[in-house]
Amino acid sequence: MHVLRISFISCLLGTVLLSGAKALAGDIRRTFELPRVEGIEIDGKPEDWKGKGYGFEILLPQYGKHRKAENHNASMTLGWTEEGLWFLVRVQDDVWHKKARQKDPIAPDHVDLYLRKVRLGEGSTPYHLTFNPQFGTQPLKTSYYGGLEIGPGNIDRSVVPTVAITGGKTWYVLEGLVPWESVDLKAVPGAKPLFQLWVQDGDTLQNEELRKHRASFHLGRGTSYNGNDMHVLKLMDDTKPRLRLSAVDGYDLSTFQSYVKVLARGTRQGHGVTIRQGDDVLAKGVFEAEGPDRVSAKIMLPAPKDGKPYENLTVSYEGEDVNTVSLPHSVAVGQLKDLLGRKAEYAKLFKVNEPWVRHLDTPVLEQHRGLVAAAFTLLDRADPPSSQADFALLSQAAEAAKMGARGESYYDQKRGCFFGYIYSNALGTGSYFLCVVPDDYDPSHKYPLVCTLHAGGGVLESHNGAVDRDYIEVFPWGHGYNSFRGLAETAARGVLAYVLQWYSIDENRVYIGGHSNGGNGTWFLTTRYPRLFAGGSVSAGEPLKHLLFENLGNMAILNRCGALDTGQPVNIIQWAESRLKQLGHPMDLRIFPEEGHGRKAPFDSAAWRAKNVRDPSPRRASHSCEWAAHGESYWFTIRRLADPHRLGRVDAEVKRKNGRQTVVLDPTNVEVLKLDVSGMPVDADKGLRISVSGAVREVKAPLPAELYMVRGARGWQLKRTWQAPATKIRPYRSGGAENMYNGDPLLIVYPTLGEAADMARLKEAARTLCRSGGAGEMPTAAFPMKAGKDITQADMEHYNLILIGKIADNRATQKIWPKLPLTLERNKTLKAGGRRLDVENAIVSLHVYNPLAPQRLVYIVTPMEGANANPMWTRALPFFLVRGGAEGLGAVPDLVVRGLTGGVPTFRYGMQFTHGWRWKPQNPRDLAFRFPGIGKDDFIRTSRALLDANSKADFLLDRKGSGTSAPAWGLDTERTTGADWLLSNSGDAVALSVVTGKTVLDLGRALGKKAKGRRGQGLVFYPPLDPAKLNPAKKYTIAFRHRTLRAIINSHGNLPNVEAGPRYTARDVLAELMKMERK
Repeated sequence: MHVLRISFISCLLGTVLLSGAKALAGDIRRTFELPRVEGIEIDGKPEDWKGKGYGFEILLPQYGKHRKAENHNASMTLGWTEEGLWFLVRVQDDVWHKKARQKDPIAPDHVDLYLRKVRLGEGSTPYHLTFNPQFGTQPLKTSYYGGLEIGPGNIDRSVVPTVAITGGKTWYVLEGLVPWESVDLKAVPGAKPLFQLWVQDGDTLQNEELRKHRASFHLGRGTSYNGNDMHVLKLMDDTKPRLRLSAVDGYDLSTFQSYVKVLARGTRQGHGVTIRQGDDVLAKGVFEAEGPDRVSAKIMLPAPKDGKPYENLTVSYEGEDVNTVSLPHSVAVGQLKDLLGRKAEYAKLFKVNEPWVRHLDTPVLEQHRGLVAAAFTLLDRADPPSSQADFALLSQAAEAAKMGARGESYYDQKRGCFFGYIYSNALGTGSYFLCVVPDDYDPSHKYPLVCTLHAGGGVLESHNGAVDRDYIEVFPWGHGYNSFRGLAETAARGVLAYVLQWYSIDENRVYIGGHSNGGNGTWFLTTRYPRLFAGGSVSAGEPLKHLLFENLGNMAILNRCGALDTGQPVNIIQWAESRLKQLGHPMDLRIFPEEGHGRKAPFDSAAWRAKNVRDPSPRRASHSCEWAAHGESYWFTIRRLADPHRLGRVDAEVKRKNGRQTVVLDPTNVEVLKLDVSGMPVDADKGLRISVSGAVREVKAPLPAELYMVRGARGWQLKRTWQAPATKIRPYRSGGAENMYNGDPLLIVYPTLGEAADMARLKEAARTLCRSGGAGEMPTAAFPMKAGKDITQADMEHYNLILIGKIADNRATQKIWPKLPLTLERNKTLKAGGRRLDVENAIVSLHVYNPLAPQRLVYIVTPMEGANANPMWTRALPFFLVRGGAEGLGAVPDLVVRGLTGGVPTFRYGMQFTHGWRWKPQNPRDLAFRFPGIGKDDFIRTSRALLDANSKADFLLDRKGSGTSAPAWGLDTERTTGADWLLSNSGDAVALSVVTGKTVLDLGRALGKKAKGRRGQGLVFYPPLDPAKLNPAKKYTIAFRHRTLRAIINSHGNLPNVEAGPRYTARDVLAELMKMERK
């Protein structure tokens, strides 16, 4: 089978080279002796810098490989006078990325400069400038933003830099002076200010590891990406010029040798460079041209004589030491010969290319499968491995494959901080995570486990330092995108399962937490899988209103947030706190008045963990789930839902009275419930009474390990065993496209049978879709893709398929379509479930089982008559894979028809399957309801009526009517029925705040001001405010929709308090619209 893997295309090994892209792995907080400079004019011209200052050539990214010189190339020179810090930055860039919005300094290409007087935590604040070259006009201009960052959103701009810029179409020179008074520094010889500089390339990074490319003064490990940790500039009392050339380690897989690559500016072409070990010359090289203003010398090294990896080799240029470099894999490179020679053998042994195989011959092979698969994916890429991380992976895999084949464990001997790998069946390769194991780890001892989820844009990196702690910590990567939903949820769960299997973990002391994006993920995973964790620690994470908060009754939740945080505002977190309190699950909420999105206040995590230990057998437990796969609670598991579109819930309690033990069960929408009797807080040597929905069953002692409650035609039946009936067809589950990202092998299938230009566009769209993990883009992973004409029966049996393109253009869709439970008439009318749907000029999305391989799924996105010519649908292809929303997985349609009138996707129809993949009947009354004449203002009146009905407030705060009958955006008023509308919309939750009359007036004035952008969102009070009738000291209750909280905060700031009110659903909205129509 030939499967195309994005960026991972097989290639001949031949002369594959590995060149480290991270310079100076040990480069932590270095001190650079900065000379004085004299006679320089700030005019953007570099000529007067010749023979002056400290030159740094070439700036490299801290993570990932460096780009070709013509793509992005940067160098800088620094110097000082008593007046300030002088800088000159040279940049080569092939694509200028301009700012899209006026106040968006970090999206386009830019230069970031940071200066501190002392380190973070020592009473220092950073002076941070962002320079934006103004491209498109000559001569070039630059603007800058920033100043002294006093606090969140508080910047002192009183000290301004002097800057100038020159340049052409593909290059610029930025020159400037930052006064020392910006950080209150007295510039004298010996002073040690701290400095950092980034040169950002804002190009869109398709198929690259980073969202942005950053050439940085921070060349190595241990340095921060956020400007808080900087190198030291020691001010020297001389003008002697100094030079630093970038040097990176590399490894040649054709000769199994190590080498050093030295990079410099183009002016050094033809010059020699030397690598020394102490006083001994190891090798020499000559600089050769590599691109605009860049030369390099690749210097091959002999194998280390003492059998130890090279450390701190000296790089010498024209008699001056210009860098040091270590080669940690200079010994291990020889071991790769065995890995490459036995690659086919190992691939078969570890089932690397068979993602449909869940279990291998031995547990040890399973333990190392992810590591070996990741290494082979790396070797199969079109571009050769090119970073220290790449080579570290290959070195580990070489040893692990050899040991695993002998039945020995490589990871059992690992201690400290290192990368582990799970095997992703969905992607068919390894997925990494960071693992931190105590140096004195003893498998006979049970350890707490801490799972830390990274923030948005976070990067994982190992270190070689000592690990002296009493717990194990893991950092799931989740394929790198800013969500722990979709496939990232599967990855995080996989990491937890892996560590629980292979390390000695106290399962009652498993904790999860994270900051920002990691905090969002913590909320999501704790509410979906509560029995796994003793506690969740959230920092600046948002609790979405539709999460299953009722599941948190037996878990400690800590939420730390800053009162000045505009990204995750306090009021939204207070709403969740109120909701949890109403459920009887109080949250430990800690608000820091002077903090924003970041955390500075100390936190004793060890004390918090020690205080919160999981009770594996709580007397009382409640659990809700949208899928039975998420139905496991502490001592019961929901095994089957009665209606796959409704929430399943069980409230359970063990009671004791008069020597009798009873378990009381209150299930909702549950057909099969498993009772883990061995985990219940009951005495197994005594009888047990089971009360379920009023019916009572008696179980005699001794109690079995498990029991099942099964609901049938005669009510609840008690069974000692139960097995899900075998079916030829995969059981139906709600959620639409959510099912494609649950961890099963997935293949993206593109068309080839149409017009060449269309097929090229769709193939590129398929490449983009390969990098979508369901909840966002995956910068470091991709699903495989394959042409529809090449899909075999084995592919269908092994993979779930996403089929894109016109039916006539995709051979795989041609085979499957005639066997689906629908028919298409002349590409204009779709007949399904007794309905006739107009699909002309529309995109059809369909989630269904594969009739040619009934245990697998297909998701079809196909344009109908007139729609294929519109390029919008291919640009936004992931949008047409319909997943869960605020109404939950049960409300997601399996069949969606969207029109493309005017290029805007307009929802027309939605339908669902139910058990057995039968079309779910839709309410005739809902089908009869149409939307002609119903406009935006009608929806506003509806939401206001629901707010009023669900609160006893003095004032309602909601959208302002337009006074017109304009139709609601995205609604097809002629075709869409009420039944369809229910599957594309959601209700909301009510929020309440008790405030003084003065605050009501202040809020009214703030909302009445002309809003910038969409901040105000047109919110007004109902009834209208009358200042004469408001008592400024009196308390009033205001009610508003949860989704308007950010608009209120953006206009006015946080309210003094927020409480959670009732929720209302899309059906409630539709019922209100129907009442309005009758009136």
